[in-house]
Amino acid sequence: FREERSMNNRQNGFGAFQLLVVIAVIGAISTVAVPKYKSFMNKAKLTEAYTLAAESKRKISEFYMMNGRLPRNVNETRGLKSETVSAPEYVRDMDVVAETGNHAVMVKVFLKNDVIENLAGVDQFIYLAVDKSTASSSQIEWSCGAYGIDTSLLPEGCQG
Repeated sequence: FREERSMNNRQNGFGAFQLLVVIAVIGAISTVAVPKYKSFMNKAKLTEAYTLAAESKRKISEFYMMNGRLPRNVNETRGLKSETVSAPEYVRDMDVVAETGNHAVMVKVFLKNDVIENLAGVDQFIYLAVDKSTASSSQIEWSCGAYGIDTSLLPEGCQG
């Protein structure tokens, strides 16, 4: 009789301890998954900017092949900006600048405000540039980098 009674009193569902274990597991997974997701999304946003910069890089390389030199002024750089059919989602503006500091030519792609967390509140952009030291060689060499952005987020084509 006792065995029958204890079998009839069984409860269905989760107990408090089981619920706590499930909540702890979900919490542990989310502490790993959320930062990875943010990093993945930030890399995707920068890939959009890098794609625009790469198109201008191609145009500048063509200019170099046709003229035997890099663009030297605003008039020559004006037609070298990438053009898009629709407005980019994360890019605010871009610029192609001749003769800046150590660079013979630089493509800057500016991100919209607050696209990537920015503690310093500065303009964020990625760039492709040709150093002045390599500009006179037979083949130009490009460097890539970022300002106001963690360089580990740069697309693979911009690493190194």
